[in-house]
Amino acid sequence: MSLFITEYFVLKRFLFVASFFAALLFCPVVILAQRQTVITGRLVGYDGHPMIKAHVHLSRLNQPKPIMSLQVSRGGSFRIATSETGLLFVQFTGVDHSQEEVPIFVDGPGRIKINMRLGINQYRNDFSGVKILGDFNNFSSQSAQPMQKLPDGTFVAEFETQAKQFAYQLSGVRKSGGTINGTQSEDYIYDGSGDYRSVVTPRNSRVRIVFDPNNLVRAATNADVSFIPEHSKAARFALIYDQMLKRRRPLSAALAAHKKSGKPPYEFSFDWSSSLSDLSQQIAKENDPLFKQLLLLSYLDLGYGTYGATLDPTLTKKALAEIGPVSTLWAIEPSLIGVALKNSGAVAEYADYIQRIIDDHPDKVVRNVAKKEYGPNRSIMVGKTVPAFSLASLDNQTTYTNETLAEKVYLIDFWATWCVPCVEEMENLHAVYEKYKRSGFEILSISLDEKPETVMEFRKGKWKMPWLNSFAVGGFQNETVKRFEISGLPKPILVDRFGKIIATGGDLRGAGLRKTLTVAVDEAAKQ
Repeated sequence: MSLFITEYFVLKRFLFVASFFAALLFCPVVILAQRQTVITGRLVGYDGHPMIKAHVHLSRLNQPKPIMSLQVSRGGSFRIATSETGLLFVQFTGVDHSQEEVPIFVDGPGRIKINMRLGINQYRNDFSGVKILGDFNNFSSQSAQPMQKLPDGTFVAEFETQAKQFAYQLSGVRKSGGTINGTQSEDYIYDGSGDYRSVVTPRNSRVRIVFDPNNLVRAATNADVSFIPEHSKAARFALIYDQMLKRRRPLSAALAAHKKSGKPPYEFSFDWSSSLSDLSQQIAKENDPLFKQLLLLSYLDLGYGTYGATLDPTLTKKALAEIGPVSTLWAIEPSLIGVALKNSGAVAEYADYIQRIIDDHPDKVVRNVAKKEYGPNRSIMVGKTVPAFSLASLDNQTTYTNETLAEKVYLIDFWATWCVPCVEEMENLHAVYEKYKRSGFEILSISLDEKPETVMEFRKGKWKMPWLNSFAVGGFQNETVKRFEISGLPKPILVDRFGKIIATGGDLRGAGLRKTLTVAVDEAAKQ
């Protein structure tokens, strides 16, 4: 073989080996990229222009930290690549703007393009309550310092500091509350909660912060999101989700009008017929499995809460059949699992379904809700003996226990003054207490407020709560609260004369409270 031919085969073999190893080197990257979902788009401010600083975050519900966050480019463009699947949220934040989020459902590799225009923050007209918090107090809202108003309408605060930079935020500025960046800034830092911190440089170990209301941008613009293409699968998912949230707005408006009229809450009712009919028709026509599941979840949402609709058992059973026990859609509102089970009329039939949620659902909150509300080994369920308790009265003058309430039908009411549904039940509670207290009925309200003084002050107002009152020191971390498996408020539990639980939850709220209690008191009178 000639030298030329030998060199040719050596070179050919070298190129083959080199290309082979190059393939090994780059193939995994190509495969990884193919397995990812890539989310791109452009984020701008209310005026259509890029903001001073803005970020895009990818997150899941019920998780305190986002999966990832990135700052958008100067032109507002962004690109997120993720291998995460299931229900995700793309959150958009920008200096001086209100944050927005868009739900997406990722079931495999693909591309999603979202353009977002944020709405400007809406500010108060009166800034007399403006306060400053920052590095100097570890950004604690509780110890925020009032700012001094000057004759020219500005507000100031001065600090001594040895730090090279001074970061701060203001409260009492935005209508919706919370903290935001100030009008004096050299730079901005994202605060991890949807807003930004202003950063300035101290001079001679001092810093003087000036808040000028005239520098706030005021504009009546709303956020606007668009998907490309307009009728993509991601766009339709977001639309159905948005419609789900909007269906509850008329209820809130009607309830507010009812309260304003002065009528008692137990006389309130809401007509869900239009929404029930609309969703039933959409579900019947939908062929895409994912959209059908989201529509069924929307249907369950109509039955949620004290004033929820009466649902068709056929559709609630269909929801449980279509939405799997480990579906991340349940994370949207874990309590809807209970709505589905209750309206199906046969909770016992779904024991395996519930156990699968408890064992395998990827969301911890969903697992805990299923375990506490429907787990086979839970303590709080109809037919079981109420857990032992010993609680001091609100004034610390006596102690309430199972023994002191023996021979009575009594309602244990876990509540708090900050819990709107709890306060809404006050008129119902006062009415039934007045009606049945002479028949041996008692109420024990256990507050989960931050301090007992809050409850004492509340009782000086409209609602006197002339029954037994106690306070759970430590709130949800209190041992009695844990023993009663309290994960949310309100949580009413009705106990009979023998210490057995005879009703919980929705059966003891709204019109259901009177109905259930009438039966319980009548039964006790016969015994």
